[in-house]
This record gives sequence, structure tokens and C-alpha cells, in this order.
Amino acid sequence: MQKQVIQQTTATQQVQQTVTQHQVQLSHLLELPVEAMDDEIQKAQDENPALERDDDADGYSDATLSTEDLLRDVPDTGYVRRSNEPDDNNLEERLASTETDADVLAQQIALLNLTPIEQQMMDYLAGSLNTYGYLEKDDQTLADELAIGLYLDVNADDVHRLVALLQTLEPTGIGAHDLRECLVLQIDARLQTVPDAPVANSLRTALRILREAWDDYSSRRLERVKNLLHLSSEELAAAETHIRHCNPRPGAALTTATRTEAPAVTPDFFLSVDENGHIDIALSHHQDPRLKVRREFLDIVERHAILTQPSRSEQEAYVYARDKVDRATAYIANLQRRRTMLLDTMKVIAQRQHDFFTHEDDESLLQPLRLQDVAERLHVDISTVSRAANSKYVQTAYGMYPLRRFFNAQTMEKDGQLVSSTQLKVALRDILENEDASHPFSDEQLVSLMQEKGYKIARRTVAKYRSQMGFLPAIQRKK
Repeated sequence: MQKQVIQQTTATQQVQQTVTQHQVQLSHLLELPVEAMDDEIQKAQDENPALERDDDADGYSDATLSTEDLLRDVPDTGYVRRSNEPDDNNLEERLASTETDADVLAQQIALLNLTPIEQQMMDYLAGSLNTYGYLEKDDQTLADELAIGLYLDVNADDVHRLVALLQTLEPTGIGAHDLRECLVLQIDARLQTVPDAPVANSLRTALRILREAWDDYSSRRLERVKNLLHLSSEELAAAETHIRHCNPRPGAALTTATRTEAPAVTPDFFLSVDENGHIDIALSHHQDPRLKVRREFLDIVERHAILTQPSRSEQEAYVYARDKVDRATAYIANLQRRRTMLLDTMKVIAQRQHDFFTHEDDESLLQPLRLQDVAERLHVDISTVSRAANSKYVQTAYGMYPLRRFFNAQTMEKDGQLVSSTQLKVALRDILENEDASHPFSDEQLVSLMQEKGYKIARRTVAKYRSQMGFLPAIQRKK
């Protein structure tokens, strides 16, 4: 009886570990941009000989898999790979831009609604990140440098509060003081978005390893880690899966030198509009790889089922083939899940931004849209939508845009109607571009002019948007 219970427990742990590995694999696939898919597929084929390309495939049926069913348990891996995604939706200007991913971090900071002093502090903290994205100096040292260099009257507690805020930005793990804290931030972020078990349990174990046994773990004294935390080999292996999938250098992209030539950007989606205003969406063929399980491996598995007394070599061949077939089948299913999620996300965006796409990509028509809105429509976690939208591009007849472009903060208009930050920027840009250069408008005057247009907006918001669009303060614009 005891032996049977042990066998059942072991089998349950193996299933849980397999599910976790498949979820991590799906999360990885979902966040990959189109440029990485060919390499990803080739790597999968190299690692599993049971996988081969299916050049004769007619395509997956969208009806066979639903986003709600397949992705409700996708965990958040915290770290999201970023690519250069300038906020400007004009293709020619974007390709000519010299913006780096460090500018993307600055854009995130600009959206935090900080006080002027906090803005200076945050800019200094961002500038103090090393090539890994870590803050090597402690809070007191940074406070002293802010006092001496920027004449700011701040203390270590003020710095600590803003460092914690910096650590909430993307990519997850940025602003950590060392590798251990970087990993903790990423694992903790994932833990906030997963079900209570079994993934959450292995994530909690990973946190315990990082917090309570870091010296032993980093020195690969794994037996001591197991004894100290009373872990089984299976529990340690499951926790290690999460730790290994963290990014130890989240700031690597943020220190990339300014580009000297435009990067090649490949669209993930193609969007077209017919004369009746109907929107059609198609995945890039790079985003839609078709694989199948090799017939030779399936034959071995099928033959074994009819063998009455398989030899040792036949049994070994079956075990090997069964493992490869199971892994190949799971990988193909995850590719299909990825395809479904990408298309579903793009469809929701197209529905919400229908006026934009059907009116020659007029940015003034962009509507408010949050990641949470899409997540609720698709009945998935917000982290899943973030993965599907991040580093993905759509090609229209009028330009190519990052999907992140279509997510806008909401602002109240005077009539109570929600409008997007993009619409506010368009209206503000129109005023600034048509002002008298010898008598430029102050931020207070811009607030009044925006109110005359029907927009209820604060002076601080006007100053932030003006700065983001590259317009200097009035005294510096005056000619």
C-alpha cells in the first residue's frame, strides 16, 4: 500500500513538472518576435528529431483551439524581451530615428506622473544603471550624489522609494542591486499572476532558494540546498526551471549604442481594409510555422502497442520514441496556441481601433485601450496579452506600427467622453506647430487653448506631452 502511494505521488509530481515545462515553453514562444521564429523552429528540430516541417499543411483550424481554454494557465515569466519600439507611428520618421531602448525606459518614466524633483531623481537612477541594468550603489550613496551633483535635498528613504518604483518598469528585474535581487524580482512578478498550484508552489520554492540559500545555490551545492530547505529532487528541479528562465541581464538592451542605420523590422501581421470597411488580418508566414511528428517515430510507438512480448531493444526504442513524440506533440500544440493568441489579440486591437485603420491610419482617431481591456475580452491574464503585443508589428497600407502603439492611457474630456493620450497629443501638436514663433505659448496658455478645444487637461500633463513630442519650453522656443 505504501509503495503504491509513493508511486502515485511520484507520478503526480512528474505530471506537474511536465505541465510547468510546457507552460514555460508556451510563454517563451508567445513573446518571440517574428525575426526569431525561424531560429526557434530550427533549434526545436535540432533538439527533437521527431519534429519536422510540414510543407503540405493546409493550416490550423481556428475553431480547434480557443484562447480561453488554452491560455488561462499561462504563467507570467516577468521578464519581457523588448525591441526598439518608438512611440512615433510614422514609418519614415521611425526608421530614421536614432532612438535606443534607453529612450523606451525614459518614456516609461515620463508616464509615472512624478514631481519635478522625483523626475530628476528617477532620471539620475536610470543613468546610474550598469550594463546589466543593476544599481551598484546603495541608497545612501545615491542620495549623497543627488545632493552634491544636483543640489537635491533628499535622503536614503526617498531614494529607496524611487528605486522600488524603478523596479516596476520593464524589463522586469531592472534596477536590482545584484543578480540575486534581479532574479527575485522576476520570480516574484511571475508569482503574482499564476494560479495557486502547482506552478505557484514551485515559484515559491524558487524564491526560498534565492532568499534563504543563495550562497549554496550559486555555488551549485545543491545537496546542501535540498537539506537546508527540506526539498526533494523533483521540487528543486521544478524551481530551477523557473530560475533558469529568468534574464540575468535585463539592462543589456538599455545600454545599446545609438543606431547608425535603421534596423530591419519584419511585420508579424498584415492588415488590409476592403472598400466596405471590412478588416482582414493575416499572420506573416514566418509567424505561422507548420510542424509535424515524423512518421518513423509514430510507427515505433504504434508497433509497440501490438507486440505481445517486446524484446529489450524494442522496449528501449519504444521508450525513446514515446518521449520524443510526446515532446513533439506538445511543442506543435504550443505553436498553435501561440498562433491563436496572436491573432485573437490583433483582432481585438483592430476592433477597438477600427476608425484608425479604416481612415488612412489617422492617429487622432486612436481610441483608449489598455492591456487589461484585451485580457478581459480574451479571458486571459494581462501578462499573456503583454507577451502577445510586445515586440510585434503590424503592416498596413499606410505604415508599419508596433502593437504597443495602439495601447493608450485614458483621459477625460469635458463632456465626460474618454479620449486617448494620442488624441490629446495630436491636438496639442496642432497648437504648437501653428503658434507665433516670436510669441510662443506658455504651458498655462496651452492648457487654456486645449480647454477651448474641449480637452480637460492639467498643466503638468501638457508639459509632459510637450516634452515627449520634442517641443521645448516657451522661453526656449521663442525666436
